[in-house]
Amino acid sequence: MRAPRGDFCCARLLIDAAPRGVRAPPTGDHQVDMRTGPTEDPQSSQEVRTVRLSCQLHSRKQSDTAHLRQRYRYHSSMTVAERSGTKSRKRGPYAPEVTRKQILNASLNLFSEKGFHATTVDAIVVRGNLTKGAFYHHFESKEDVLRQIHSEYASEMLSGAREVDSATDLEPIDQLRSLIERAVVVLGRYHDHVAVFYQEFRFLSGDNYAAIRRMNDEQEDILLRVVARAKEAGQIGPDVNPKLLMFSVSGITAWTYHWYTPAGPMPLEEIARQLADVILVGVVTDSVRENADAARPARPLKSAGGPRAARGRRPR
Repeated sequence: MRAPRGDFCCARLLIDAAPRGVRAPPTGDHQVDMRTGPTEDPQSSQEVRTVRLSCQLHSRKQSDTAHLRQRYRYHSSMTVAERSGTKSRKRGPYAPEVTRKQILNASLNLFSEKGFHATTVDAIVVRGNLTKGAFYHHFESKEDVLRQIHSEYASEMLSGAREVDSATDLEPIDQLRSLIERAVVVLGRYHDHVAVFYQEFRFLSGDNYAAIRRMNDEQEDILLRVVARAKEAGQIGPDVNPKLLMFSVSGITAWTYHWYTPAGPMPLEEIARQLADVILVGVVTDSVRENADAARPARPLKSAGGPRAARGRRPR
């Protein structure tokens, strides 16, 4: 049964502790008048005062505990930004997908600015105006976030490659061109994701690395399969090594993140088309090249600077 509290508790203890013939203090007052009390038995009076002092300390301890619990509940309900004194926006209803996107965007920006190793989970949740609980609800660790950042664009690349591979109405050489152009466009749209991954991928390990490796391996297998079909169809020179061409295409398209900028004057799709021309012009047969030149309408360049103008300011 729960113990009584407050004045009633103290009064009850005093009544029980007081010996016969000694009048207990009034029940509505916690203060002890040291000038009153039993005079015929000093030891009994001392016992009464000791019990009252013990009740006062117990009551104060309960009050302090309740205050600390209230502070803890208030503190735990705050975001990291609020606890650190950073001004935060008023948050609306909880939306899991929105929260997940906020974490990814905040992590992507911080990884780009400071690097993966120098970025802490606290910094991520402050930048995203979230709580640590929200972070660990969606991700297990920073490495899990890095894996997801790469997975976003790797999944887009892989789905596009699968679509091209299954397009039986296209000639193999047209499939190869489509794979090159799609890769350049996706890498351009996910420029920050690709840059962060290639700079920080060494921090991936175990299952996180294996998951990304599987997607990249499947994409390379599709590209190699398309190159082999083009060679069998006589659309690529007989002296071209399919695996070497596959690695060349992968390397050239992946390196676009290093020089491409959306601020350049050339549209991303035009960059992709010209880059496909540069890659294929040295490997296709003469008949394929002549047919392509005859079928393609003349397209005046929007910039006299060519591909160099598309990158704007060269990174130092």
